Amino acid sequence: MAFKAEKMVRVQGGEIGKASKTLTSAFMNDPLIAHIFPDDEQKKQLVKKYFQMRLRYGILYGEVYASSHNFEGVAMWLPGKKVHVSNWRGIRAGGLRLYFQLGLKIMKKIQSVNHYTSSFREKLIDPPYWYMGPIGVVPEHQRKGVARNLLQPFLTRMDREDTDCFIETQIKKNVVIYKKYGFKVIGRGKIPQTEIPHWGMCRAAISVDSANENYI
Repeated sequence: MAFKAEKMVRVQGGEIGKASKTLTSAFMNDPLIAHIFPDDEQKKQLVKKYFQMRLRYGILYGEVYASSHNFEGVAMWLPGKKVHVSNWRGIRAGGLRLYFQLGLKIMKKIQSVNHYTSSFREKLIDPPYWYMGPIGVVPEHQRKGVARNLLQPFLTRMDREDTDCFIETQIKKNVVIYKKYGFKVIGRGKIPQTEIPHWGMCRAAISVDSANENYI
């Protein structure tokens, strides 16, 4: 059954628990999450705490949306100048608390990945742009159009504002999906100390007169 499209909901601070539950469910089998959180016994709770911090950061410095009040899917957008988590912004979003919750070993992995992706991104694109990520849909609602309904309104807005969008993924099939929305691969690498591929993709703003709002 297709997802019944509803108006997106702007996620507020009091809804971080619901949003983090959605992203945790969506990313439990993600290769990068598996690299950072290899302990199956604690994985679910630790991943949820990780996403709580990321969502808090997104609410403070960008915009976070849910597909509806039922939180079938969640997407976070950050302006290019705020994608890099500085020490102060990280602390404000709960970084110190996360450090004690996850422990030194996991935090070192997160910092290594963040350092790589920041350097990777800075070589490929300069602000102004909007960064999309994470975006996730709970398994039972995947392939029903939820992600499309989270993506398309924001991309249409970016066309109106004449602003580019940048995304990253470690999953090849996502590259194919994002190409359908106008994204092009502008860089490819590999997560350090892993065999996990890493793609950077950009979508240039489409003029409002020629924009096609009917992406697959």
